[in-house]
Amino acid sequence: QPVMRPKIDRDRLQARLNHMATLTVADRAWERTAFSDLHLAGRNWLAEQMKAAGLEVRRDAAANLIGSRSGT
Repeated sequence: QPVMRPKIDRDRLQARLNHMATLTVADRAWERTAFSDLHLAGRNWLAEQMKAAGLEVRRDAAANLIGSRSGT
């Protein structure tokens, strides 16, 4: 049985990674302290991206962001 691999839009992926990179401490590009304003902005942005892709978005008891599509 062949393995299905989704086609990745590299430009779109890079643009999204670039956007997330803007949500960090300016002199420490790798840092986004949990539950800081930058962290919450990133989570909110990601939740909106999930919704735009047609996913149902929720946060579980451990505050994980989860996107799912009905029937899958």
